Amino acid sequence: MKAKREIKCPKCDCRYIVIKEYVITFLSYIIKDNKIIGGQVEHCHGDIIKVKGECVDCKHRWTFRKVIQINCLFEEEKGIDY
Repeated sequence: MKAKREIKCPKCDCRYIVIKEYVITFLSYIIKDNKIIGGQVEHCHGDIIKVKGECVDCKHRWTFRKVIQINCLFEEEKGIDY
């Protein structure tokens, strides 16, 4: 997919970037007679908190503004099924 805008490090202008979506994850514990008897991790896809970038060269980190998910940064290419 092609980016809608130029994606580069705001500090050093490098274009080698790691982009991460931060999502809500729940840890559920089952308690019986004041003892933990079970638990599970629940990943709630769609509950994205923020999108952050990290420069591979200089390690600078930042939060993308007005971006609610990684797909907002890229154009959908016709004829390609992901």
